[in-house]
Amino acid sequence: MSMKNKFNKVLSGFSSEEKVFLYNFLYEDLSGKGVCGDTELAHVNKHEVAVLRSMGGAGTINENTKCVQFFGSPPPPPPVTTTSAQTREIPKEIAPYVKEVLSEAQDIYKTRKKKDMFLILVKK
Repeated sequence: MSMKNKFNKVLSGFSSEEKVFLYNFLYEDLSGKGVCGDTELAHVNKHEVAVLRSMGGAGTINENTKCVQFFGSPPPPPPVTTTSAQTREIPKEIAPYVKEVLSEAQDIYKTRKKKDMFLILVKK
């Protein structure tokens, strides 16, 4: 009788609660047998396997558990934080241009004001 048939015979007498207990027991035992920092067991589909490999995961067989392992993937980098300070001053390099643009805008405003060229919005 094969090992699979022996286990099926034994497990067929277990309740769902007993199977979950056994699963959790085996999970704790097997998760401690990972190498290179692997500490978790997971269900993954083919796409997720490809993602793990593309991130540098090994995708080899663990000698202790005979499960596929993906050690080698570096942890994600910490989030980048930036600090910015706002000032009221215009940078010296662009100050002349800003003054020129504002001066031109004021001239246009004054010209339109004299000619009564403002668009008036009326709420209906």
